[in-house]
Amino acid sequence: MNRASCYIIRIFIGLVFVISSLAKLFSLQHFIEIVMTMNMLPQFWVPYFSISLPIIEYFLGMLMVFGIYVRETAKAIMLLLIMFTIVIVFNLIKGNQIECGCFGTLIREEIGWTLLTRDLIILIITIPIAFPKYFSAFISWIKK
Repeated sequence: MNRASCYIIRIFIGLVFVISSLAKLFSLQHFIEIVMTMNMLPQFWVPYFSISLPIIEYFLGMLMVFGIYVRETAKAIMLLLIMFTIVIVFNLIKGNQIECGCFGTLIREEIGWTLLTRDLIILIITIPIAFPKYFSAFISWIKK
């Protein structure tokens, strides 16, 4: 993957995380309520998680935007995306039709297959940023 593509992907992912985090922080009570309805954490931890997650997302998004510790940041973002994917799949299996809270009250959407697909696409496009050497070797192997 060339430098321009990596740059565009890095900025895109960073902005998605910054916008998502700010949207959650500006509608924090709403986000806390959504996390409570997911029943994935003990009620005691929900407020702490709901405040910490957007702060972590903001920090990681800014690191990506400014190109600081890019590989490590991309790996941390991948871990968050894997966590989000697990939560989405868990709620799809349970048949829960609840709001995801991904962008606070800025963009309201329910947990569903579209959301799962979006998160998986962002996860996949993060791979070359997090693991550039392995990704390049994989592409070379495919071209043979």
